[in-house]
Amino acid sequence: MPYEPTAVARAGREVFGRRLRELREGKDWTQERLALAAGLDRSFLVDVEGGHHSLMLDRVFDVAAALDVSADELLRSGQEAASPKAHGGQTGV
Repeated sequence: MPYEPTAVARAGREVFGRRLRELREGKDWTQERLALAAGLDRSFLVDVEGGHHSLMLDRVFDVAAALDVSADELLRSGQEAASPKAHGGQTGV
């Protein structure tokens, strides 16, 4: 029986795809440039950014290295990455 992702997995793909796009656009990179730097096919990267496909763990590290960020930075959602706590700061006490 083929794998059918759960609702949680599908939501995670969408969050990851948005985060990947955010980091790529923050560098003013095209999808083509990131795909070449990470050793991916551009059309596959389009599908990952759109939340339609996921990356194998090895590829997460390749993409993070291409973007010059850590894998955990790539895996954070945009909201987590922007919070002071995510950067070692304290939240309101």
